[in-house]
Amino acid sequence: MSFRTRIILAISVSVLMTAGLVLAPMLWGMKGLIDRGTLRELDQFELRLQAAIEDRIGSALTTAALVAAIPEVQEAAAAQDRDRLAALFVPGFAQMRAEHGIVQFQFHEPPATSLFRVHQPDRFGDDLSAFRKTVIEANARKAPMAGLERGRGGLGIRGISPLAHQGRHVGTVEIGLDLDAAFFQGLVRNSDTQLEFYILPDDSIAGFSATDATVQRAVATIAGDPLLTPAAAEAAEDEANAARELQIAGQSYAARIIPVADFAGNTAGLVHVMVPRSAYLAIAGQMRLLAFGAGAVALLAGLGLAVLFGGQISKALLRMIAKMRRLAGGDLDLDFQADCKLGGEIGQMAEALVHFRESIAKEHALKRDRDAAQAHQKAVVDTLAEGLRRLAAGDMGAHIDADLGEGHDALRRDYNATVASLGELISDITDSAQTINASVAAINGSAHELSQRTENAAATLEETAAALQDLTTSIGATAEGARGTDAIGRDAIGKAQSGAQIVGETVHAMGEIDASAGEIARIVHVIDDIAFQTNLLALNAGVEAARAGGAGSGFGVVASEVRALAQRTAEAAHEIGALISSSGEKVKLGVGLVGRTGEALDAIVAAVESVTDRVSEIAKLAAEQSVGLGEINIAVGQLDQVTQHNAAMFEETTAASDTLRAEGERLRALVARFNAAAHGAVPLRASVA
Repeated sequence: MSFRTRIILAISVSVLMTAGLVLAPMLWGMKGLIDRGTLRELDQFELRLQAAIEDRIGSALTTAALVAAIPEVQEAAAAQDRDRLAALFVPGFAQMRAEHGIVQFQFHEPPATSLFRVHQPDRFGDDLSAFRKTVIEANARKAPMAGLERGRGGLGIRGISPLAHQGRHVGTVEIGLDLDAAFFQGLVRNSDTQLEFYILPDDSIAGFSATDATVQRAVATIAGDPLLTPAAAEAAEDEANAARELQIAGQSYAARIIPVADFAGNTAGLVHVMVPRSAYLAIAGQMRLLAFGAGAVALLAGLGLAVLFGGQISKALLRMIAKMRRLAGGDLDLDFQADCKLGGEIGQMAEALVHFRESIAKEHALKRDRDAAQAHQKAVVDTLAEGLRRLAAGDMGAHIDADLGEGHDALRRDYNATVASLGELISDITDSAQTINASVAAINGSAHELSQRTENAAATLEETAAALQDLTTSIGATAEGARGTDAIGRDAIGKAQSGAQIVGETVHAMGEIDASAGEIARIVHVIDDIAFQTNLLALNAGVEAARAGGAGSGFGVVASEVRALAQRTAEAAHEIGALISSSGEKVKLGVGLVGRTGEALDAIVAAVESVTDRVSEIAKLAAEQSVGLGEINIAVGQLDQVTQHNAAMFEETTAASDTLRAEGERLRALVARFNAAAHGAVPLRASVA
């Protein structure tokens, strides 16, 4: 593909893409405009619907409040006077229904019993508590209640106001408005908007008819079958307020399902509203035609400009391409003055080619100089390489005498100085290696001798440590025996002290026995006195019996027996006294013997205590000696370890000195490889162009 074609194609594609980028947002914006317009209409309808329902609820509640405020109504409700209520409202109910749309008008007793129905005067007294939650709440709270609620008449708008008479709550009054076709048709009047109103079943109350258990389409402004099936209507509760597109009779509608809540906030019905999209689609079609027409004109204009400018640009570029090819072939005599005068990108390209031509000329001159310098550099490198090879082979006389040219003479001098310094260094290393070998030999001999002596000292210390260990064990046994003897002595002292205590207790017991014997002797003496006195009395009784004659003969016999008994008692008392006296002497003798035994035991205790103290001192001294010998033994052991460590270190030192001696020999051999200046220097010459 030619460059000109590419330029034309690029400009055309750019114009086409620009038109596409402009048209795409316009078309997308038109679609968004249609969607926003229909959504705005749906939002406005939803607001009108909510406002209309709220207005109807307010109207019902206001009417109920007005009725509840009438004093005559309050009196009739308090008296449950249905006839009076009928007279007040039944005649005008038809007009109220026609003008205000009131379809239900009734009164209730608490909590939710029908008192009177104006719209059905013959029905009253039935209980509404099973399904009329608003009535129950109004009576319970004694406050107004309003909203949508299902009753016997179906789903409707309820306004309930409490009734009070003389400060006492007597019931409620209810006004009911219908959600009928007229209400919904009023919302879509003078517009193409269509709607359907569906009543949902209420599972919380029992149905009043078979249709109450299913979804019912109560109102529709469009002919035909319901657009929502019962299942779809129940499922639509979760998709409420979401807009969708419908096709009805070939026309496009934007549809939305709007939930209608009862007084408790539960969804009681659904309003299916449909806004036509035909007007928006017509406007969008016209805008689309205008956009495509403008795009086509822009595309044609772009193609014409692309052909015109593409031809001019391609000619100038082709001319520059031809000159660039000649310049690449080595033609440096090209003239770019005319091209530079054109200006713009072509002029800049020509100026760049002029600079490029000058750079090529300079590059050719630099290449010639670079080749000459590279040849001279190669000669210098070869000369240095030869000198370094000889130096690596050990030739310390490899000097460079040749002239290396300008800029490299300093390199030659530095090289020669390095070779000379290296030769002197090798000579010094040789002398040092010989000195090191001699010193290492002396160190090696001394290390071997010191290692031997250290091993002997370690053996002697090991024997000394063993002897000290045996002595420590012996002294420890002696100390243990002394401690045992001390324990035995202290036990003997304890037993002797116990014996002395027993002797003391024995002496005390014998003293008590002696005291008891004295007491017994006193008692025996008393008995002896009593026997003597009894004998005297018996003697006197015998004398008196003898004086009495025969009458006192019996008494005389008794007196004789008593006297004999008294004599025997006196004799026994004398014998007991003698025994007690003998026992007292023996007790005194025993007390003396026991006292002497106690004194002997005290002497034994003192002697044993003295021996025990001596044994304790011996045990203490033996323990101290054992501790001291243990410390000496530890010190000798540590000294033995240090000596063993020193011996190991001396062995390592000996091994290191052997290694050092071997390394010294190796160093001497390595130094011997170099041919120092003593052999004469051989100059290195080279020819450097």
